[in-house]
Amino acid sequence: MHNVTISSSYNSLNRDFMRYTTMFTPVYFCIYLFLFYSVFLLKSWPF
Repeated sequence: MHNVTISSSYNSLNRDFMRYTTMFTPVYFCIYLFLFYSVFLLKSWPF
């Protein structure tokens, strides 16, 4: 009985984690894209 409670709580936690990761993935993608773009601009900038 105790193992069932732990397992169910772990499953709910895992589900919340998946929801948050899918929610934040576009944000991380935009951040990485912005960083890559800024590095590219700095390298191609003629000083």
